[in-house]
Amino acid sequence: MSKEIELKHSFKYHYNNDEVEAKFITIAPFTMKQMHHVAPVKEIVMKALSKLAQSVDTSEVEVKAAQKDAEDIDSSGLIMVIAMNCGEGDLGRLYLYMKKLLTSGVAYIDGSEKLTGTYIDDLNPSDFENICGEYIGNFIT
Repeated sequence: MSKEIELKHSFKYHYNNDEVEAKFITIAPFTMKQMHHVAPVKEIVMKALSKLAQSVDTSEVEVKAAQKDAEDIDSSGLIMVIAMNCGEGDLGRLYLYMKKLLTSGVAYIDGSEKLTGTYIDDLNPSDFENICGEYIGNFIT
């Protein structure tokens, strides 16, 4: 149930004593081992989505239609919705929590090399946001 996310901006990493270009990041579902990293992410995401739902005065039919649309939202759209509806300072915390989660053993460079703090710092910000949105959309919400 893992998912490959193509990088728009590659970076170099070491694999088998060679320096190679990263092409994609593989993300996998979390386990209980990562639950302490997942909980603060889920809290921010759920608060943002709850705020969004409260701000919209809609009928039950419109809510069901919106839920269907939400299933089709892409990763950048999800991050935008969260950013627009989270509390002050929550987006920065979300990114810090996601960095800890992604480097806890749920993300791999080109499917084999563990994404570490050093390598995650080499990610382009748009790729990082895309990975965060994909992870949240696929494994947290």
